[in-house]
Amino acid sequence: MTLSFRFPVSALLALLLFPVMASAQGMLPGCQLVNGSLQCVQGLSADPEQQIKILRQAISADQAIEGGIDQQIKAVEQVLLSGPALVGAVLTASLPAGTSAVHWYRLAPDRQVWQLIEGAKGTTYVVTTADLGQQLMVVSVIQSGEMTQRQSSKPLGPIAQPKP
Repeated sequence: MTLSFRFPVSALLALLLFPVMASAQGMLPGCQLVNGSLQCVQGLSADPEQQIKILRQAISADQAIEGGIDQQIKAVEQVLLSGPALVGAVLTASLPAGTSAVHWYRLAPDRQVWQLIEGAKGTTYVVTTADLGQQLMVVSVIQSGEMTQRQSSKPLGPIAQPKP
């Protein structure tokens, strides 16, 4: 995770060295002289506990923003299943980057557990008569080091016969 701060690293160094610098230069807490201009970090005081509290709030706000961005990225990287829910149709899976495996599943109307469709492993699947009346779903498997993440499409179906 990358953290970004709303003020430069030099300001953080100034905060850490502040007690020495402030007493030596008579400057204001959280401020530094840069190119003849006094620049201050808002809300900082000479109280170190208050400075830590403000820095934690800034970090927390940045993490919340980053979390929102991560959620937006995951929404864009969903597994999408396209094609008609008809016997003989070709279904296509749009998968997120980094997908290492693809699995297709079917669910009968009277069942609660999805059944793996043996041999169906690519990004396309031709709907068969065995799928008639059932729902279909595709699952993307993403390996990242020791972590395995699975993302599934929305179910498609029930599968019907094409009209003559």
